[in-house]
Amino acid sequence: MEDKLYQTVVDYIKEEIKADRLRIGNKLPTERELSARLNLGRNSIREALRTMSSLGMIESRQGSGNYLTGDISKFFTESFEILTLINKTNPLEINQMRRALEIEALRQLITTVTEEQVELLQELAVRIDAMEQAKRSQEDLHFHQMLIEFCGNSLMLMTSTALSSVFLSTVDKNLQRLSEEGRMKTHRCHHALTDALRRKDFDAGIQAISTHYDIVDALLTD
Repeated sequence: MEDKLYQTVVDYIKEEIKADRLRIGNKLPTERELSARLNLGRNSIREALRTMSSLGMIESRQGSGNYLTGDISKFFTESFEILTLINKTNPLEINQMRRALEIEALRQLITTVTEEQVELLQELAVRIDAMEQAKRSQEDLHFHQMLIEFCGNSLMLMTSTALSSVFLSTVDKNLQRLSEEGRMKTHRCHHALTDALRRKDFDAGIQAISTHYDIVDALLTD
C-alpha cells in the first residue's frame, strides 16, 4: 500500500513536469496542497516526499519547502557503495565503468572541445604534478570528472560522480602503493590526453585513457 501511495505522488509530479507546470528549481506544492489534490493523508504525503528527497529527486529546505532538483548523484553513490559492500561489484569493475564513460566523453569531445577547456585541463594536470602525494588522488579524480563534465551529458556526469566518489573511498589507500614510476606514468597520461584533445587526435586520446586505467587496473588486481 505504501508503495502505491508513493507512486501516486511521483506520478502527479511527473504529470506536472510533462505539462511544464513544474521545472528544475521550482517549489513543489505544500504537503497540505498535495494532500487535498491527491486525496491522501498528510503522513502519506510526507513519507513519499521523504523518499523522493533521499533519492535526490527533490530537495527539502528547512522552513521553505520542497524543490525539484533532479540530482540523483547521491542516490547513485549510496547504491554503488551498498553494491560494493555486499560484493555485487568491486573497485575493479567500478574503474572499468569509469574508463568506459571517459572514452565516450572523449568521443563526444574530440570535435567540440574548446581551447579554453583544454587549457583548464592542462592547468589542472600541471597542478597535480606539483602536489604532495596525499593530495593527488582527489585532484586526479577531479581531472577525469572535468573531462566528463565538458562533454555535457548530465547522466554521464551524475554516474561518473557517484562512481568516482565510491572509487576514492574504497581504493585511496591502494593508490598510495603506486610506485613513483607508476605515478609519473599516470601524470604523463593527463598531459597526453590534453594534447590529444588539442590536436583532436582521437586515437592518441584513447591511448592516454587506456594507459592510465591499465595502471590502476593492474594495481587493483595485484
